[in-house]
Amino acid sequence: MERNNTIVTGLSNEEELSKIQGFDSLQDFTEKEYIFLQNTEEPINKIEELNISLSLSSHREINISNKKLMLIEGEKNISLSYITSENKLSQTSYSYPFNASITLPYSRYNLTSVKIYLLDAYPYVINEYTVYCKFVYVAGVQLEKNISKSFVNEEIPEDFNPRKEDIEHLGGKYFDPEEETM
Repeated sequence: MERNNTIVTGLSNEEELSKIQGFDSLQDFTEKEYIFLQNTEEPINKIEELNISLSLSSHREINISNKKLMLIEGEKNISLSYITSENKLSQTSYSYPFNASITLPYSRYNLTSVKIYLLDAYPYVINEYTVYCKFVYVAGVQLEKNISKSFVNEEIPEDFNPRKEDIEHLGGKYFDPEEETM
């Protein structure tokens, strides 16, 4: 069976998507996911057993390395979620090599929390902010760290057009050419 490592984004019809996946509602999905974890014959690798080392730099680069990950059979995906200072949850995924160095996608807000999971499972997207997964192997860690200078020496995308409140929120000064010419 071929695996798809892509997480679909922008889906908003929770009910329709959950029925496609065989669940009637988000609550039903969560309960069935829990039952699946209880009844599975596959071993569930606990977070503490793997001791994955993580470091999160001011440039939002995450380094992950652990030789024990080689012992886990099957394809492995990193499922990464991060929360900005505006409490907006975003999610992405990467295929997992022996060592991983991940740079978080650009955000106009400071990051306040990062959580990382290693999954051998399909990602299920219920809406654009939440991702639920049916775990086969769970070999993950959680990292929460405040990033106060996440915008220092960082290349800003050309299509990035921040609003006045975004700039002021980050401690910057907004320049309005129309106000200056008055």
